Amino acid sequence: MSANIKRCLEADIFSWLGNRPIKDINAPELLAVLRRIESRGAHEKAQRTREYVGRVRYAIQTGRAERDPSGDLRGALTPVKAKHHACITDPKAIGALLCSINGFVGSYTTKCALQLAPLVIRSTG
Repeated sequence: MSANIKRCLEADIFSWLGNRPIKDINAPELLAVLRRIESRGAHEKAQRTREYVGRVRYAIQTGRAERDPSGDLRGALTPVKAKHHACITDPKAIGALLCSINGFVGSYTTKCALQLAPLVIRSTG
């Protein structure tokens, strides 16, 4: 997970804001960088990147920053639209799915996760 965050920050934040101290970066500058990410159509990535940048508690505690510049940007980015995924509603189809899970021949861990999933699914209906 931390490798993904680092890669995201290197690709989209550090390349635009450079090696400047965090206390010199203000909200409008950060918003301009996040808008660049949004302009690629990556709205969810822009939101996640804003959250990553907001993890500056250590910098504040050690005097490297006085405040979190991303805090002022809540609501400034385009909201991410919820994605609805297909679901099985026919009881016979659910039975077929369970049989397919039992016949799964992939990794043991994946098979266990597939077998556990029907036990923890939450109904929204």
